[in-house]
Amino acid sequence: GCHDKVLLIDCRSLDFREVSMAVSSPKPVLVITNSNVKHDLGGSEYPVRVKQCKEATEILQSKINSGIVSLRDATVRDIEEATTSGALKGVLLQRARHVVSENQRTEDTADALEKGDWALVGKLMNLSHESMRNDYEVSC
Repeated sequence: GCHDKVLLIDCRSLDFREVSMAVSSPKPVLVITNSNVKHDLGGSEYPVRVKQCKEATEILQSKINSGIVSLRDATVRDIEEATTSGALKGVLLQRARHVVSENQRTEDTADALEKGDWALVGKLMNLSHESMRNDYEVSC
């Protein structure tokens, strides 16, 4: 890696860009840890989440925006429209809302890192965890 930089990776196109972390004083410490929690995606809820996201995508594509090929293509506005119209409900709404909002948080975090807005980075990380816990239901 490069000093004071992180990678923003587009997992569909595999494009990436280095995001410079603006250094401030005092310099924040970013800690990344390995919890040593063993994950077995095949025997976990992962295939269920994939299926739910696919179902949510199909509903969004047919009822909200035909250009939505994957949840990655949906916007927060699409999710709001699907909520208001009742097109998405319950667990499918939760899954779609998590994926779409997480994509937006990722972009917002990259911008905040470049600006050195560490308070916003912290807030976005907390929102990410809340969304994983409440909408995607994979975190405690």
